[in-house]
Amino acid sequence: MVDVIQKHTLVLVDSSICITGALKSAVQQAVSLRFYYRFVIVLPEKSSAIDFVKAHGLLVQTLPMLELRRNVLVVLHYPLRLLVNAARLVTIVQSEGAIALVMNDYYNLLGACVKMRMPNLHMLTFVRFLPSTMPTLLNKLWIAAALRYANSVVAVSDAVRLQLPRVCKVKLLYNAVQFAEYHSPYQVRNCTSTVELLYLGNYIRGKGQDYALRAFELAYHKDKRLRLTFMGGTMGLAKNEAFKTDLERYAADAGLTEVTVFLPFADDVESAYKSADIFLNFSEAESFSMTCAEASYYGVPTIASRCGGPEEIIVDELTGMLRPNRDVAAFAAAMVSLAGNTSLRQAFSGQCRNHVRKKFSCREFREKLIQLLPLPLPLTIVDVPE
Repeated sequence: MVDVIQKHTLVLVDSSICITGALKSAVQQAVSLRFYYRFVIVLPEKSSAIDFVKAHGLLVQTLPMLELRRNVLVVLHYPLRLLVNAARLVTIVQSEGAIALVMNDYYNLLGACVKMRMPNLHMLTFVRFLPSTMPTLLNKLWIAAALRYANSVVAVSDAVRLQLPRVCKVKLLYNAVQFAEYHSPYQVRNCTSTVELLYLGNYIRGKGQDYALRAFELAYHKDKRLRLTFMGGTMGLAKNEAFKTDLERYAADAGLTEVTVFLPFADDVESAYKSADIFLNFSEAESFSMTCAEASYYGVPTIASRCGGPEEIIVDELTGMLRPNRDVAAFAAAMVSLAGNTSLRQAFSGQCRNHVRKKFSCREFREKLIQLLPLPLPLTIVDVPE
């Protein structure tokens, strides 16, 4: 193990109000660098993810963050709240003696405001959303602010990088993919009675649960062994609650109540993945897709839409299946095909584990990320335990 005498402090800001793929990526980033840097994670005051972050041994501070959205009151309060939070974030950075500020996504303008007050502070800004999915005017503002104030703008996939200006400040850095394994290695079942399909993701329009349900309806008529479990949260938002209700109503109207389940997020997601025979992700747009990465890491055969990030995680017909975006018929056909082919699921399982662990290795991620941070320590990373 490397003997680090002194760790420099990094402050990482994430605006997630619950556990998200972006936050999981940030936590992985902090954990992978904990031998080199001390991390302070700044989250919204009412975030339900605070305990999740603390469970990884990371220090958490909070701010009363307000995310800009289509709401008159929010729009009116946003500028003042932004300035107040920026002042508090400056205090956190100074009191912690941080040498750098890491913004976990480009749409959070707190970083730009802090840099106006502390122009010599080193700042990294990650882009974890596909810019094309954002409102056009706001997207231009966010990208301009990131390019002006950040020392480096980090795209987490080629899909993201291709939507950003081609300037030297923009860097490509894949997320590291490494998860703790507390259960026995995944085993592909020879499904005789049921085939368990898992869809893990927050209930948000655009995340693809509606396509999955419609495709499942078609597939179930051809293979009565199929069972579908949705698992995710609504983030406490009324529009997400309404979307989940719409999904439940559709399942009931289609006569699928006995073969579909709608669950909240589980604390033990590893067990959820390893209990599934096939994992699904039919999102309309993904910058990376941590769920596809997780499923592949554990060896769960995956069917995903061609929506950006999954195309960089899954090699079609080698490590999983990729189908055209929003193509319900193609999704259904893939479900039936993979459910009925145990040998193919076995092949996908071994290939996806090896592929993801090699392409998105923690070691390579650390080496590249440290080069983007100030005062990098000697790269004796090979000595650090995974």
